[in-house]
This record gives sequence, structure tokens and C-alpha cells, in this order.
Amino acid sequence: MIILMSRKSVKSIQNILNEAETYLSNMLEKDLITISKSAYTQARNKIKYEAFIELSNDIKEQFYQEYEYEKYKGFRLLGVDGSMIILPSNEDTKKEFSTTNVKNQYKDKDKEIAQARVSVLHDLLNNIVVDATISDSKTHEINITIDEHLKEVKEEDLIIFDRGYPSYRLFATINSKYKANYLIRMKKNMYNKYTNILFDKESDIDDITVTIKPTYKELTDLTHSSIKVTLDKRFD
Repeated sequence: MIILMSRKSVKSIQNILNEAETYLSNMLEKDLITISKSAYTQARNKIKYEAFIELSNDIKEQFYQEYEYEKYKGFRLLGVDGSMIILPSNEDTKKEFSTTNVKNQYKDKDKEIAQARVSVLHDLLNNIVVDATISDSKTHEINITIDEHLKEVKEEDLIIFDRGYPSYRLFATINSKYKANYLIRMKKNMYNKYTNILFDKESDIDDITVTIKPTYKELTDLTHSSIKVTLDKRFD
């Protein structure tokens, strides 16, 4: 069942089931009855989702323990990104995830849909999913990274983030708990005091190391009263 569910194919489910039936019949040297889509659905419902998490973790651990994997200048190169997805609309998904109303092009009444946020920590050079999660759409991607993804990083990792991630809390958490390296794309106006110098047409300065401090609310949750980061325009 897990092999059938994991198989990526453009064929219809029934064609895949027919192929599986033929394979099993030849292997067992016995004629089997046709596997119906209904039987497949019923059998699929008996499998717990945790089985796929365990299988994914086993594959990941085996890969890093037994193979020479590709690195970038000695770093395991990781990328973090998230996206919003629309879920099947039923009572279970609406109960578990936040809902939103969207315009229905065929009716005057808006349609209520369930949404979720998916987020992935990905080994960019080896095409391995290091960690993945699906959360309520209202959960911020920074919180997902801190609460879930960072548990999988190590000191020799270089994590790349996009513009939605710059946060003092994220910087301080990586610095204090995980000691990993990170590269974050930022808007030019995020630290105007310094970026105005970097991007001045007359300036020959490529990077500036600055000290940033948390807000009062951030300070109550963190042990760092300030941290140093380097702003570099050469990645622009």
C-alpha cells in the first residue's frame, strides 16, 4: 500500500491498481481478483500518517550516515520556504485548519475554504527533505522554522532564507541554540541607517557588521540583549 501511495504516475488509479495486480499475480504465481478503487481507498484509510514520517526519517538518516553527500565549501546547504495550500473542503479540515471566504465565480455567495501553511527545510544540493510540516494557515513561517525546522540543523549547516524571514528572534535563536550559519535576503529599507551607506552610489563599502537589539517583547523571551549581523550588498 505504501509503495502504491508513494508512486508518482500520470496514469489513472485503476490502471495503477491493474498493474499492481498483474505484478503480484506473477510473483505469487496465482490469479488474483481485480483490485477496485473502493478496496484501495478502504485499505489506504487503515494506514496511519505517522508511517510516512517514520519512513522519511529513516531514509534521511541512512542517506547522511552511509553516503558522501555534496556540500558547498564545507557546508550542508539548506533552504527554508513555505507556501499556502487549499485543502479539501469538509468538516474535518474546517475543524482542524483556519477557513477563509473566497469569491465564487458561479454563485453570488462567497465560498468558505480551508487553508494550511506548508513549510519545508530542504537540502538544496542533495535534494533531500530534512524536515517538512503542515500547520494552520495563521501560523507564521518564522514560528514554524524556530519550533520545528531548527531542531534538524547542525553547526556545519548554512541555511538560506528569503525576505519573509528576517527577525531578531530567528537570528538570536540560531546564534544561541544551534550555532549554525545563515544567509537571509532582506529588503533594502529594513536597516535604513546602514543600507543607505551600502547602496550609496559613491560608497565603496560592500558589507557592514552591525549590532541590532530586540524590542522589549522580544527581550523577555530571549537571553541575548543584542546580536551582531553582517549586511552585505554583494548578494543583491
